[in-house]
Amino acid sequence: MSDDFGQQGQPPQYGQQQPPQYGQQPPPPYGQAPPGQFGAPAGYPQYAGPGGTPGGVPPGASARTNPLAITSLVCGIAQFILVFVAAPGLAALAALITGFIGLRQIGQRGERGRGMAIAGLILGGIGILIQIILIILAIVVVHKAQNLN
Repeated sequence: MSDDFGQQGQPPQYGQQQPPQYGQQPPPPYGQAPPGQFGAPAGYPQYAGPGGTPGGVPPGASARTNPLAITSLVCGIAQFILVFVAAPGLAALAALITGFIGLRQIGQRGERGRGMAIAGLILGGIGILIQIILIILAIVVVHKAQNLN
């Protein structure tokens, strides 16, 4: 027996689909849900795949790194370089602020970068402590210098 699709029982050639048998539905076009499946159940988000088609990857599967966590780490490191150039206290303060905000966003959004945010917080805290110690030392030195005269 043969029909318009060739001989029955022969596998389709590469790149061609097998014709549907009697009573079967043909497969859906690429990017569309199979018949009877309409995406996510009610109350759950529908993730978009490539080109906006349904069936994408949920955010937790390939989460991005939080930009504020990166900023916190960079500011925390940069403050030690800025000690000799400008006011490192501003970089330390920026590291603390962006680290706290970044940690909160990571918890809410499920992003990556928790370790970077914590490292930025620690470096920022160390920088602030160093600044406080330097200010106290400067006050003590100036005070002793005035008492000697």
